Amino acid sequence: LDPAALFATVSYFYHIPSSSNVGAFDRVDPPDDVAWSAGFSWALNPSLSLSTRVENRFIEKTRIDGVTIDGSDQITAALVTGLTLRTTRRTSIDLSASVGLTDDSPDFTFRVSVPLSFRTPWDLEGMMRDLASGDWKW
Repeated sequence: LDPAALFATVSYFYHIPSSSNVGAFDRVDPPDDVAWSAGFSWALNPSLSLSTRVENRFIEKTRIDGVTIDGSDQITAALVTGLTLRTTRRTSIDLSASVGLTDDSPDFTFRVSVPLSFRTPWDLEGMMRDLASGDWKW
């Protein structure tokens, strides 16, 4: 849907229970959780894009020595909007801010990230592009 991109993710996090002594407890079973997000990114030009997404996460209850801990489960949701600026062919700066939509979510979050791309020997598409442009480098 050029110049827009739609995206969605679904993930499941499994946490391995601890069977050794943890303080005064014999076994701690951290909660597993399921998360999803969906949104779109809009390219303003080849180097600048805006994005908006909704994130949601369902976290189960913690179990300690076989006893479920009431109130340890969470449901988080956030509305995230961001700006990505491509600084070089392999580097970008990503700024985003989110607003929590549930009581378990942080009220406000600000993120800064710098995604990096690395050339690998099996990156055939990149090698062919560089070869065609006369910029052949490993």
